[in-house]
Amino acid sequence: MDSKCTKRSFLYTGCDEIDKQHQGFFRLLEKFNSQIADHENSQIADIISELYLYSIYHFETEEKIFSQYPSIDFSKHLNQHQAFSDKIEQFNSVCLLDNPKETNKILKFMENWLISHIQKIDIADFKAIEDFENKK
Repeated sequence: MDSKCTKRSFLYTGCDEIDKQHQGFFRLLEKFNSQIADHENSQIADIISELYLYSIYHFETEEKIFSQYPSIDFSKHLNQHQAFSDKIEQFNSVCLLDNPKETNKILKFMENWLISHIQKIDIADFKAIEDFENKK
């Protein structure tokens, strides 16, 4: 999965630091998927916790960048970050139920959310930053 965030990819934002962190997300999702495939349910809650902590780190990195551009409205982006964080917190309790069907739904949600967020939000917002910088 980590190959999705290369310069030739449809998930490239143009910000190397952010693209590298996106690769980190995909590596964690691969790890999550392999634990599901191996029926390692005891590890799944740990991986979800790791994804949660990584998302906080990643979102803080993006938000630090965004704070340098107060004239650009990033409110939709920030709202999506909060909604994703809230959802991951809910997933921890679902995983404790040891329900493989629900665990697969969680993985699919995370993969779909990440790809959609990068394509529809990240790329547009980092393009807005690039446009702003080019006008200086």
